[in-house]
Parts: sequence; C-alpha cells; structure tokens
Amino acid sequence: SMAVNVSEVPLAVLAGADMPAVLVEMGYLTHPEYAARLNDPNYLDQLANRLAEALTDTIAVIKKIPYENL
Repeated sequence: SMAVNVSEVPLAVLAGADMPAVLVEMGYLTHPEYAARLNDPNYLDQLANRLAEALTDTIAVIKKIPYENL
C-alpha cells in the first residue's frame, strides 16, 4: 500500500495560500549537474510526467479515505 505523508511547515513561499498548496523541489540551480539537467527539455518533460503521476496517485489514495477521516 502507498503511504501518504503530510507535513505542515510554515513556508513563506506558501504563506497566504487560500487553497491546498504543494511545494516541490526539482533540483538546485546552484548545483552544476542539476542546473545542466534543468536546461534539458527532455529532462523537464520527465520531471513533469513523474510529478503528474505522483499527484494522480496521491489523489486516488485520498479519494479512498472516508471524508470524516480527512
């Protein structure tokens, strides 16, 4: 089964969000290897596809949780 971990941390970048929000780190521009990858359109497509899959999987898991337990 898939575990769902939820962390509640006060992050300035998410402050004031009036809806559920997610912050995803995909790499660091200050790291030469990650910076090079983040300039590759194929790598960006892979990241986008994997993020979409993760969100879809997470939504499917959440939908199975009874509303009163959320």
